[in-house]
Amino acid sequence: MRKAVVEIICLAALGLALSLAGFAPAGHADVANDRAAAMKEIRNSFRVLVGMAQAGEFDASAVQNGAFAIVTELMIFKGLFPPGSQEADRISRSEIWTDRAGFDAAWEAGDSAASDLGTVTSADAFVPALQTLASACRSCHKKFVVPQ
Repeated sequence: MRKAVVEIICLAALGLALSLAGFAPAGHADVANDRAAAMKEIRNSFRVLVGMAQAGEFDASAVQNGAFAIVTELMIFKGLFPPGSQEADRISRSEIWTDRAGFDAAWEAGDSAASDLGTVTSADAFVPALQTLASACRSCHKKFVVPQ
C-alpha cells in the first residue's frame, strides 16, 4: 500500500512539473540533453543515499525524499526514448529500441526498487533496499548504456 501511495505522489508531482514547464515534445537533440539531465538527477539522489549508508546513518525522511526524487526522474526518463531518437546521443545503446520489452522491464525493476526504498522505515531495511536499487541500476546500465 505504501508503494502505491509513493507512486501516486510521484505521478501527481510529475504532472505538476510537466504542466509548469509547458512540456512539449522536443527535437531529438533536446531529448539527449533531457536524458542526461534526468540521469544526473538520479545519480545525485543516489549518491546522497549511498553516502548515508556508508556513514552508517539512517534518516527515514532523507531516504524517502531521495527515493521520491529517483522515482520522479525515472518516470520522466522512461519517456525520453521515442522512436527515431536512436542517434540523439552516443551513450544509449540501440537495444533500447530493438528490445523495448527488455528496456521496459529493466525500467520497471528500477522504478519498483526505488519505490520500495521510499517505504523503508528502519535502519535495518535501508541498506538491503539500497542494494536492490543499485542492482537494478547496474542491470539496466549493463545492457542499455555504452560504457564510458
